[in-house]
Amino acid sequence: MTKAMFSEESTINIVLIFSAFAIVHSLTVTEKLKRLTASLFTDNFVRGAYRLIFTLFSILVTTLAFGLISKQPQGELISIPQWLFILSLIFQGIGFIVIIISFRHINLLEFTGIAQFISYIRKKELTGDLEGLNIDGLVKGGIYAYVRHPLYFGCILVFTFNPYPTINTIALSLAADIYFIIGGLIEEKRLIKIFGQEYLEYKESVPGFFPFTK
Repeated sequence: MTKAMFSEESTINIVLIFSAFAIVHSLTVTEKLKRLTASLFTDNFVRGAYRLIFTLFSILVTTLAFGLISKQPQGELISIPQWLFILSLIFQGIGFIVIIISFRHINLLEFTGIAQFISYIRKKELTGDLEGLNIDGLVKGGIYAYVRHPLYFGCILVFTFNPYPTINTIALSLAADIYFIIGGLIEEKRLIKIFGQEYLEYKESVPGFFPFTK
């Protein structure tokens, strides 16, 4: 097998592994699976434990997927000029900052399901949606005044501006970026159901994934 063929095979493997991860990860957040779990157990169990189970499962699947990806030969580095290397580091840094800022508007204990599970085992009343998430209102301030999906935007910057590019990392970046955009579009359907006209008006005035594009 030639070096070129080997690189092509590893690139295909990376795309397939990430695609499998994306499909599995996406299925676990569907309303159908939540409803099915509730029918097998109870709504209260799903409200108290599903989010934490999803978080732990996501960590496991992500670790497995990127572990398999890391075992694929990455191929030769693509030579880029020094200015582009520095620019990539800057954009990656901005991406990490955006991700951190995005979480300022999120209750991490509730987001990960820890808060719901603690209430569940203490037999306290569980409120919120089927995952026990309490949505007080549509967040439109801070970074959300500039982009509707700052978390996805930050992740896109981190994946896209890899300062050490190879054919395989570029393929992974493209697959990841597509996944983030599709995930954002699916999330918007859920938000429209929750907030209705308010979200539609917000959507008209604030760009989805890239600030200052409206």
